Amino acid sequence: MANKIDEFDKSVTNVNTQIKDVEGGLKKNWTEVVKGTIKEVKSTTVALNNVVKSIKNNVETINRECNVVLFRLSEAETNSADAHNDDKKIVTNLLSVITNDEIKESDIKKMYRIGKKGDNPRPIMIEFKEKSMKNMTMENRVRMKQLSDELKNVSISHDFTKEQREKCKKLHTSFDCASMVFNSSGNVNKIKMGLLNIRYLGLNVDDVHGLLNDDFDVLMLTETWHKSSDNICLSLAKPRDFSFSEQVRLNDPEHGGLVTYFRNHFKCVKIPLPVIITFEAICFKLTLRKTSVIFLVIYRPGSAPPAKLFFEELILVLEQITLLCCSIVVAGDFNIHVETSSDIYATALADIFSSFDLVNRINQSTHVLGGTLDLIVTSDGFLLEDGIYSVSGIYSDHGLVTGQFLINPTPVIFKKSWIRSWKRVDKKRLTELLRCSPISKHYVLTEEQISKGVNSSPTKSCSLDPIPTHVFK
Repeated sequence: MANKIDEFDKSVTNVNTQIKDVEGGLKKNWTEVVKGTIKEVKSTTVALNNVVKSIKNNVETINRECNVVLFRLSEAETNSADAHNDDKKIVTNLLSVITNDEIKESDIKKMYRIGKKGDNPRPIMIEFKEKSMKNMTMENRVRMKQLSDELKNVSISHDFTKEQREKCKKLHTSFDCASMVFNSSGNVNKIKMGLLNIRYLGLNVDDVHGLLNDDFDVLMLTETWHKSSDNICLSLAKPRDFSFSEQVRLNDPEHGGLVTYFRNHFKCVKIPLPVIITFEAICFKLTLRKTSVIFLVIYRPGSAPPAKLFFEELILVLEQITLLCCSIVVAGDFNIHVETSSDIYATALADIFSSFDLVNRINQSTHVLGGTLDLIVTSDGFLLEDGIYSVSGIYSDHGLVTGQFLINPTPVIFKKSWIRSWKRVDKKRLTELLRCSPISKHYVLTEEQISKGVNSSPTKSCSLDPIPTHVFK
């Protein structure tokens, strides 16, 4: 009986141990389940917050589509109805002048000063009833330079959101030093370049002018829609120390179009290209002292997937320009999602770049809807000194892509050779030598004698040499 009781006690102990193990396992599994659930909830919350933030930003951007901001317009000392009416009268007259009386007071929905009153004039927010009125104002704001002296310092800008202003500020302060730097031998080794699908240059003349004043050396624009090479917007957008090269879409001048602005100290030579159908392109070589770079700017319409002919024409163009220079920049809006590694078009484009030793420098989204469509592709020898920046939604639905590169100067090879100048022939000495030679006796020399005479002739000047030599470098 005692043995049975002991066995029963052992069985009870084992059961209790197993129960404790099960309870511990349940607690552990439950804790892991709860932790995993909390982690998933947090991740979902972050994603939802990002979506909400994105929606709010888009809504705020849409709400500001009809707005412009007027800066540096003198302000009355008191906040009164008369001061507001004076502001409204001046603003209405200003808008009427720059738009040739197209905009009336009735086109303005709201107008008010922004912020608290201080020592400097507060900006004026102007909200139009229609977006077309805002576009007309921005397109014609270059005419403000023709206003009276009292209004010559007044400027008009888009009504940016806080996020857009921060991005724009970051973009403008991303490079602290001048972009063109010369080393001790006078060779350019840094260049700051930008790329932007502007979607109508006429609406962004002042913005482009401001960007060019922001230490850019080369600014490449696609979809300029500038219609003709004598469009006044091309000249209004450039500062005095810049020039430009442009290309109009021949079959549809009101769309497409390419313009590249560059500093005047570059020597520009336009390079003719073969006839291409699937994309627009402009090619030119910029040279400064001993450094030359060939730029190929491209725009491929995104209305249809790239055809096989596109890649064939791109290869044809690259084969031509890579023979002319070792420093190449290929930039533009390719409308190919290179961020998707499984995309067959992205793979084909990457293979082409690799075969010509070209490297794509863009690895981030360049469009407000996502996707890496705008590329800056350079020769492998280019070194990226500062990071690539892409800010979307400020100037158009594409981002302004900027970067600063180090470029190796084009090597110059010097050769030393010995030459004879026939203008310095000692005629008397040559005559004596000819008289003493077998030629004067009408001798016929064998090949062995000719070879011996050539090999034994002096390579440098000597007292017996009738045709002195000198070093030529």
